[in-house]
Amino acid sequence: MKKIKNLCKLVYTNLNISAKMTILYLAFLILSLIISSVVYYRLSYQLTLQKSRDLSMQTLYSLKSNIYTMLDNTSFNSRIIMGNMDIQDILTYKELANTQESQRKLTNYLVTLMDSAPYIKSVYIFDNFDTRYGSDKKYLKSLKIQNIKNAYWYKDVEKEQGYYIVRLNADSVFNIHSSEKTVSLLRIINNNITMKPIGLLMVNLSEDGFQSCYNEIVQKYGTRIVILDENNRIISTNDDLDQEEYRNLLDSQVYKETNSSIFDHNDKPYLYSTMFLERYGWKMIIGIPLEQLQAEGSLYRMASLLIIILNGVLLCIGIIFVSRLITSPIHRLLKSMKAVESGQFDIVEMETGNDEIGKLKNGYNLMVIEIKNLIGRIVTEQKTKRKAELNVLQEQIKPHFLYNTLDAMGYLALAGKNGELYDALEALGSYYRKCLSKGSEIITVEDELEIVRDYIHLQLLRYGDIFSVHYDIDDEILKYSTVKLILQPLVENSIYHGIKPKGEHGDIRISAKLQDGYVIFTVEDNGMGMTEEELEQLNNNALDNNLNSFGLRGTIQRVKIYYEREDLYIIESTYKQGTKITLRIPVSQEDRRSV
Repeated sequence: MKKIKNLCKLVYTNLNISAKMTILYLAFLILSLIISSVVYYRLSYQLTLQKSRDLSMQTLYSLKSNIYTMLDNTSFNSRIIMGNMDIQDILTYKELANTQESQRKLTNYLVTLMDSAPYIKSVYIFDNFDTRYGSDKKYLKSLKIQNIKNAYWYKDVEKEQGYYIVRLNADSVFNIHSSEKTVSLLRIINNNITMKPIGLLMVNLSEDGFQSCYNEIVQKYGTRIVILDENNRIISTNDDLDQEEYRNLLDSQVYKETNSSIFDHNDKPYLYSTMFLERYGWKMIIGIPLEQLQAEGSLYRMASLLIIILNGVLLCIGIIFVSRLITSPIHRLLKSMKAVESGQFDIVEMETGNDEIGKLKNGYNLMVIEIKNLIGRIVTEQKTKRKAELNVLQEQIKPHFLYNTLDAMGYLALAGKNGELYDALEALGSYYRKCLSKGSEIITVEDELEIVRDYIHLQLLRYGDIFSVHYDIDDEILKYSTVKLILQPLVENSIYHGIKPKGEHGDIRISAKLQDGYVIFTVEDNGMGMTEEELEQLNNNALDNNLNSFGLRGTIQRVKIYYEREDLYIIESTYKQGTKITLRIPVSQEDRRSV
C-alpha cells in the first residue's frame, strides 16, 4: 500500500502544471459534486419545510382574518339591535314585556339580524323579567334551566359589561336534541341612558360559518384545518384526528419557536403549524402534506443537479486548455514581479508579444508608474494642506491678539463701562465658539460672516476708529456652505498690512454674493496695497519664508486643496491705493437641492 502511495506521489510530482491542475480539479469536482448533492438535498428538504411553514402561516393569517371579520360583523350588527330604541323600551319597562306587540317587534328585529349573515342560526334576547324573545332557523327553544342567569357562562358575560364573549355550545342551556356544534356570541344589553343591564343577547353561529372561512383556502394541497376553543375543544375541522391527538400536537409545539412539527397521518408526513387567536384564546391548527410540496420541487432539483454536473464537465474540459495557455507565461510574469512582494514598485522587465500577457505587463507597468506618481502627489498635497492648516491655527490663536483684547477689556472694567465690557466678552466668546465649530471644517456662510463680525468688533475695541467696515451681503446665500475661517485672515490682512501701515483712517468693504454657481466673497480695503513685484510673488506662491503672508497664503492654499481647483481666487492691488481679494467658493450639490 505504501509503495503504491509513493509511486502515485512520484508520478504526480513529475507531471507538468497543466496535468496537475486537471487532476486536482477533477478530484475537487468529484468531491464537490458529492458534497453538493448531500447539501443540496438537505437544503431542498429544509426549503420545502420552510415553504410549508410560510404557506401554513399565510393560510392561518387568512383564516384568522376571516374569523375576526365574521365575528366583528356579527358584533356590529348586534350592537345595532341593542341600540334600537324599541328594544331598549321593551327591555326596560316591565309593562311592555311579553306583550304581543313587543314579541312582534322584537321578533322582526331579530329576524333582520339573523338574515344579515347565513351563518347565524338563531338569535335570543332575555330581559330581567324572565321573558325570552327569539328567532331560530329551526324552532324556538326553551330553557332547561330556571333562569338564564344560572348559565355557567353568565358571570363571564356580566364581567365584560356590554362587550361580547364567545363560547362553544353555550346554547346547551336550551332543550336541544342535536349534536351540532354552535359558537355563541354573548353580551349584556345596557340601557343607553343609565348604562344598567336590562337584558342579554345571544347570537348562535353555525359550524358551517366557520367552515366557510377556510373552504376556499384548503382546496389546494389537501390541507387540513382544525379550530379549537380556549379549552382545546374542536369548534370546526375538516380533519379526522380526535381531540386527544390535537392536545398532544399542541403540547409538542409548546417549546418550539416555529410552532410547527412533523406528524405522520395515514402513513404520510404532514407539517402541522399552530396560531393563536389572542382575542378569544382559541387555537388554529393547519396540516399541509409534505409529499406534494416535495414532488413539486423534484423536477427543479433534478434539473439543477444536471446543470451542476454539466457545468463541472465543461469546466473540466476547459481547464485543460486554459491551463496550458496561461501557466507558462504567467510563471515568467510572476518571476519578474517578485520584487513587488517586498513593497518595491518597480516596472516589470520581460519580453512579451502583443497578446493578453503582454497587455497585462504593459498595464501593470503603467499602473506602477501612476501609483508612484499618485503617492508623490498625495504626500506633497498632504504636507501642503497640513502646513496651511497649521498656519491658519497660528493666526487664530495669536497670543498678542488675545492679550491685547483682554488688556482692552481690563481698561473697560476699570473705567466702569460694563455694557461695553459685556459686549466685548460676548464677541470674544462667539468668535472662538464659531472658530471651533465642533471640529467641523465646513460651516455656513452666515457663521463665517459672524466670525468676521466678532473679530472686527474686537479690533475696533482695540484700535478705536482707525477703520470702518461696510457690508454688502445677499441674504439668499447665508445658509450655503463654505470652508471655515477664510474671510477673517483676509480682513486681518487688510487691517495689519493695509490700513495700519498707511497711518490714516481706512475703509474695509466685505461682500458675499451668488454668481454662476459660486459664492463670491470679496474683501477690499483702501490701505497701502502692494507693489507689482509683491503681487507677482504672492500669485506665484513665492512667500514661503515671509511670516506676514501666513494668513493670506494659508487661506488660499486651504481653498485650493479642499476644492481641488486652482482658479478660485483673484488678488488685485495697487500700491498706496488698496487691495481687493476675491474668493470663488463652488456651491455644493446639497446647497443646490436645498434652494
